[in-house]
Amino acid sequence: MLSLSPSLSPLSPFEAQQYVLYQLNKDFPEVSAYTALPLETRSQVRAVAGLYDDLGKLVAHGIVKEELVMGSNGIHARRIWEAVEPFVLEERRQRRSNLWIYLEDLAYRAAQTPPATIHAKLNLHRYLAPLAHRDGLVPNDPAVPPQRSRKRHVGHGETEPPP
Repeated sequence: MLSLSPSLSPLSPFEAQQYVLYQLNKDFPEVSAYTALPLETRSQVRAVAGLYDDLGKLVAHGIVKEELVMGSNGIHARRIWEAVEPFVLEERRQRRSNLWIYLEDLAYRAAQTPPATIHAKLNLHRYLAPLAHRDGLVPNDPAVPPQRSRKRHVGHGETEPPP
């Protein structure tokens, strides 16, 4: 379990995200409002959910293309929302707020448009290093020029040109 003790240094953004994704609901299995969580926990949740809520604002207001955020952060937005949803919905119920409405919208959009769909639409390509081709780890790619000057050691001083 990650420590949220104030006597320790604060969690990094990555650690805070890992906490929200993998530990938050284990530490707090009972539904409670977000503001009822301990201060240290709220701080970590706010850092993560607030970031994704801000991304959602940029998308909803057309400042950033939806595809840009969904292609790289869509899965995380959905998973973050799923982790914080019970706390947010209870907070909204108790306080009649719209806490992290943009995060919720971003999660909805992510569920409608998986990153693979965006990647296919953009016709993204894989890059395979020439070394992988030379060593026969992947089939030859006509776009990769053959390695001419290197010799491969076969054994006991024998060499042969690369395939």
